[in-house]
Amino acid sequence: MIAAIKKIIDPSYLINNEISDNDLILNEETNTGKENALSSIKLRISNKIKDFIVYKFDQKVTIQASEIETYAPFLQPGNLRTMCDFIIFFRHIDTPNTLRTWVVNLKSKNDGNNLQQMKSGRRLSEFLLGKIEDNSITNLEGEKFNSGGINYILFSLPKTGVFIRRPTTNAILSIDGNSEDATGESPEKFFRIVKSTYKLQSFAN
Repeated sequence: MIAAIKKIIDPSYLINNEISDNDLILNEETNTGKENALSSIKLRISNKIKDFIVYKFDQKVTIQASEIETYAPFLQPGNLRTMCDFIIFFRHIDTPNTLRTWVVNLKSKNDGNNLQQMKSGRRLSEFLLGKIEDNSITNLEGEKFNSGGINYILFSLPKTGVFIRRPTTNAILSIDGNSEDATGESPEKFFRIVKSTYKLQSFAN
């Protein structure tokens, strides 16, 4: 199924997986050198992970000699072009026919537009998983496809500000850490990680 992902996504968005001591290192270059900015995270790749692949859609890429600044160039400029930092597809050894997905964001000083980025990551992931499902049906390649669901993960600094809006006013409050319903199963219930290294795994599914 990782091969199926590669068939439908332009390789310009593919991240060259940097592995160090079984840790997958993901870098957000735009944060490099900035004070109090989270520019790199590590994901522990255990022996239970069969394979994985990482894409970064919020970067400039060159496709057929044209520089593309958005994952969806047909969209009008603005919030619609917002995208999460990384999308990771992976499989467990115990369930090789199930493709699991992480929508990942790195935040530094405050969550800002995290929710919008997570939602955009959800729509793109759903589209890509749907295309794999369509292809597995029409081409009858013999590999059964199951979607293990999408989890939404936010990596942030320990003191990152979390902003929520009061339901009855326009006031915005700042809270710390995960809310009680932070299961990772939706953009609104994203799971926050403040550890420097974390294991690649399934949360809600």
